[in-house]
Amino acid sequence: MAFEMYKMEDQIRNLIAQNKLTEAIEILRSSLNAQSQKNALIVIENRWNDLKEKRINGTISTEHSNIEQNKICNSLLALLDSKENPTSGLLKSNKRMYMILGGVLLIAAAIFGISLSKTEKCTDSKIAILIADFIAGKEEHVTEDPFANSLAIEMDALLSENFYDVRPVGPQTRNIERYNDAIQEKYYDKFCDTSGVFINGLLDKGKAVFNMYTTIVNLKMQSADFSDKESLVLANPQGITFSIPDDAKFLADFFVAMVKSYEGKHFEALKDFDKLIMNDTSGFMKNESFAATLAHYKGNCYALRGDNVRAKKQYEIVRQQGSPELKETVDQNEETADEINKRMREDPEQQETLQKNIRTHSQLEKDLDKFFKSIGRGVEKIWKDVFKK
Repeated sequence: MAFEMYKMEDQIRNLIAQNKLTEAIEILRSSLNAQSQKNALIVIENRWNDLKEKRINGTISTEHSNIEQNKICNSLLALLDSKENPTSGLLKSNKRMYMILGGVLLIAAAIFGISLSKTEKCTDSKIAILIADFIAGKEEHVTEDPFANSLAIEMDALLSENFYDVRPVGPQTRNIERYNDAIQEKYYDKFCDTSGVFINGLLDKGKAVFNMYTTIVNLKMQSADFSDKESLVLANPQGITFSIPDDAKFLADFFVAMVKSYEGKHFEALKDFDKLIMNDTSGFMKNESFAATLAHYKGNCYALRGDNVRAKKQYEIVRQQGSPELKETVDQNEETADEINKRMREDPEQQETLQKNIRTHSQLEKDLDKFFKSIGRGVEKIWKDVFKK
């Protein structure tokens, strides 16, 4: 058994050295047991699929493409090294194999133009959650933004430091051309952490203004049940914007639930989104743009679990009150939701999972309805208050 594991890991390393990353990912997936490692592989695979798509569309330069591919290779090797298996000592002692592998990597670098020097220190890519300053007109002696720091602290406490890097980054203007592309290039493309969420906004209590703009970088929502070469990936808006009261704890909980939806923890995300609705003592859900954003992510979570009926109900909320970009996104995702449901219904191994998912979704709805009835307001009235026609 140990020898077979050794051969598999040797095969994965050689595939990575030959830049056959799709094959390497498939074999590595079959060898992972820990859910955290499986989640990490999903993130890496999303980055690889996104890079391939950019190459096809011609939306990435050769230099940036090579840098990103090298980072993905490093992430795969780091994940492989982190696996708990009894052959790790053997692997480390086999110097000859590593010398050969090192030579293969250098040859691959020469053939494919991969720059090893620019990312030689990048062996453990994480998802970067970066938060820009919010406060307008800060006093000169104030060097840190208290709201951005509060949001970073709240999120950092909720996310694993093994997979996430959460930190404030100082001021960042929105007054630049192609803002989302500029953010990706400035904060992600040239660094080890090439995927994540960039949170920016404006908080001016004197003028009673609080706006938020979020950029999603190299993250895609993918069904764990179909994470193969024909993966069903939901369309993703480039930016999310809304304006709500400045409650760092509430926003942190929302962004963590959003991150879980990308991480593949769709049911956990659904429960967290419902908790946000239940704990909405400040009337966040009455804000149309925020309610539409939450409905967008709830719909995606339902869709990825095969429940296209509930997904479409959430997408309809987005159509009523969402931004043009969100509306365009849910039009695409509605088709994907039907395709996921169709595949699960036609797959004997997935039929039971689909029915179980639908039952748990029904229970979530009942729990939400029970909560609102306990305080004298039905769910239907809540949504009517938010989405008046």
